[in-house]
Amino acid sequence: QQLDGLRGLAMLMVMTHHYMGDLGMTPNSSALLLALRAVFHSSWIAGDMLFVLSGFLITSIVIKQGHIRGFSRVFYLRRGTRTVVPYYLFLLVCFTATFFFEHGDNTPWFFFLTHLQALSLSLSLTLPHMVVLWTLSWEEWFYVLLPFFFRSGGRQTLFRVSLMGLALAPTVRFLHSSFFPMSWEYAFVLRPDGLFWGMLLALAASDPQWTEKIRRHLAVQKIFALLGFGCLCWISYDWWHHPPFSAAGMNILFCFIPFTSFHILTTVLIGGDRLAFNRFLAAKSLQYVGRISFGLYLYHELFRLIMLKYLGVDSSMALVLAALASCSLAIASWHYLEAPMIRFGHRFQYGATTSSILRALMESLFPRTKRTVGLES
Repeated sequence: QQLDGLRGLAMLMVMTHHYMGDLGMTPNSSALLLALRAVFHSSWIAGDMLFVLSGFLITSIVIKQGHIRGFSRVFYLRRGTRTVVPYYLFLLVCFTATFFFEHGDNTPWFFFLTHLQALSLSLSLTLPHMVVLWTLSWEEWFYVLLPFFFRSGGRQTLFRVSLMGLALAPTVRFLHSSFFPMSWEYAFVLRPDGLFWGMLLALAASDPQWTEKIRRHLAVQKIFALLGFGCLCWISYDWWHHPPFSAAGMNILFCFIPFTSFHILTTVLIGGDRLAFNRFLAAKSLQYVGRISFGLYLYHELFRLIMLKYLGVDSSMALVLAALASCSLAIASWHYLEAPMIRFGHRFQYGATTSSILRALMESLFPRTKRTVGLES
């Protein structure tokens, strides 16, 4: 429950940044308004929490169930029904929306169709409403490769891969800034660090000795989480207003954000109900936002840009209507597409044979009609 709430809170913070991060303020604005603007500008850092959560949850599934024969078949089926179907539906919507923005021919559709958009966006930013898809590029390939790494060497291989990923990510960003001296926005999409922090946390949580060590140092985790989040809010707000940092400074910031998210998630997992923040995350409203967060993430920028284009850049009503449209579509997507697809994926237990999966798929696509014979009185 707390993890759904944490996902919902992170999604709301990301939406807050996109919708309210550019609110106009004057030097004469009150201290409260200036503080709110700082919070709105800084809330983009919550996006890394979504990465850490995904890395933790998916790695936990692989560690617990990956030893079962035939695990990969059902794992890929469940991930496909959960994320791939809504993703390609969104791409279809984006293809239609390009006619509204009048520059659809420049969209590198091949990279989006193959989940390689992060590589494309690191060199050429495309339509603004599709830039948010850079996260799904890393996540989908993470889902594809994780079972392979686990089968090749178990927990030890996952541990080595996580450390290698945490070392390679800043290295790639450094090389990118060296060979392609572009704006920070291009290196922004080269940030899969959170997935590897989530992988490390899943490995620690599945080891009783490490879990007990973390539990004994819960106070230290809280301090890291609070100080880290406060420092990130101040640094990211100042960075947003006085760019650019040097390439090295930017790289350090991009490393520090998922590190802080790692400590926040650790505190939530260990803290239990006695932690006030966990009781806040257990709110039904936040949990529901967490459940519909995938649809919100996909569509919120698209509706924001469409509404601003046709209602005016300075129109507050445009942002309100965009938020309502995004929430409505996310709710519909959850109840009529995502939740049914999740239920369908969970019809198959890990270890199901290929023939049983194909037979169930055929029965779902071509259901048999049962004839009933009436009884004569």
